[in-house]
Amino acid sequence: MKKLLNFLLSWTLTVISTSTMLACTTNNSHKNNKFENNINQILNPQILRDYDQIVVDNHHNLYFTIKKTTELYSTLYFLANKTMTPIKLAGLPANIIINDIKIDHQDNVYVLSNNAGLWKLPAATTAFQHIENVNELDILSFCFDQNDNVYFGTASVIGDHGTTYFLEHDSWQVKEINGLSIPINIIKIDHLDNVYLAPITTINNNGPKAFLLKSGTTAIQAIDDIKTNVNSIAIAPDNNVYFGLGNELYISKNHGISTQKLIEIDGDLRRILVTPNNSVYYEILKDNFTTLYKLDREKHIYHSDEWWGINALVSDQTNNLFFASESVFYMITNEQTMQESFYPHLKNMGYYINDIINKDDTVYFSNATGIWYYQNN
Repeated sequence: MKKLLNFLLSWTLTVISTSTMLACTTNNSHKNNKFENNINQILNPQILRDYDQIVVDNHHNLYFTIKKTTELYSTLYFLANKTMTPIKLAGLPANIIINDIKIDHQDNVYVLSNNAGLWKLPAATTAFQHIENVNELDILSFCFDQNDNVYFGTASVIGDHGTTYFLEHDSWQVKEINGLSIPINIIKIDHLDNVYLAPITTINNNGPKAFLLKSGTTAIQAIDDIKTNVNSIAIAPDNNVYFGLGNELYISKNHGISTQKLIEIDGDLRRILVTPNNSVYYEILKDNFTTLYKLDREKHIYHSDEWWGINALVSDQTNNLFFASESVFYMITNEQTMQESFYPHLKNMGYYINDIINKDDTVYFSNATGIWYYQNN
């Protein structure tokens, strides 16, 4: 890691001066608990402010964006594991609107933008490079297959058409996927490399609502059982595929060939999460209030008491759930879920939590004042 840091410091990049890292403090307005003691701060407001998106590579090096709430544009930084000096990364346009950041198994970094197309930082290189020959600049969706090949969807400026592309992991030449000329908002890939796609919900009202590209084929086919717009798709460890529609939850047990309706919902089904033990959780929005349910359990496990949605939702390998609502960071343990109860919170962070990710059961999260991690020691 020391060699990597020295290598990175040789770049012609802007280095941010640092101050002593602050320890995480306890908010005394909430009851202390053993979980809160495992929350630690990585970066604090004395180093930077307005931390937004975060992603972690396979060596637990951190990539993160800084984005002021009053601005559209983001700046991307790198922080080597176990260091305190963020480095501003080079090669990206100054006025880039970053939709997302993705890292493959080989530590290649991809930046999806709203206004500047797709960018790649190859592992062990020093500057981002632009992926050429992409028709549109807004990258809506992106997913890796088992071999780190990339599928991604784009949208035109006014959002009425788009292109879906394939990019081999070691290539810079994109290939258009025939049969789709609409913006694809969701791309998910199962463990056999079957690709599931859904268009943006504001268009294509008269056409198919979900598509399948079978592994090893080039022909897109509609999933005819899906009749209404798709809000979310989730792939389970057992390779079952879940589709969240407006007020219905569907499952496919045969790689998208056919689907079956599981439940009808009173509300708008948003997010779906499947944990390593194949437990299914789903988020419902109704009357501007958010409720989190576990499939096959009647009682909800979380309900917002104000107009606060769920900012992000992840699980670890022991099936614990981590999520945020407004500024409060929550954890629901697998055992507590079975008892239909949950610990009230891990910590109230004081500022809106922007992002949560899990990497090797270390859970990272960000708000305007810092980047933090939770580790169950």
